[in-house]
Amino acid sequence: SEQHAAGTDLLALYDSVPQVYGYLLSQCGQKALAEDLTAETFLAAVDTVRRDQPVTVGWLIGVARHKLVDHWRRLAREERSLA
Repeated sequence: SEQHAAGTDLLALYDSVPQVYGYLLSQCGQKALAEDLTAETFLAAVDTVRRDQPVTVGWLIGVARHKLVDHWRRLAREERSLA
């Protein structure tokens, strides 16, 4: 069934959590931030799988990279508005 296929994809995704977390941690050096962004990345992946789109580790890393860049941009904006 379609539901079963999506479930299998999500289980496969779960196996790539350490890779995504490791990538983010290596880029930002902050455990809490890496954990938050990993969670956000996987929420995006669940949405993508539900729309029957393929998700690969490369795709996950790309999403994670974008989420980290967005975080840094948000931080820079906040610092500018405080200055």
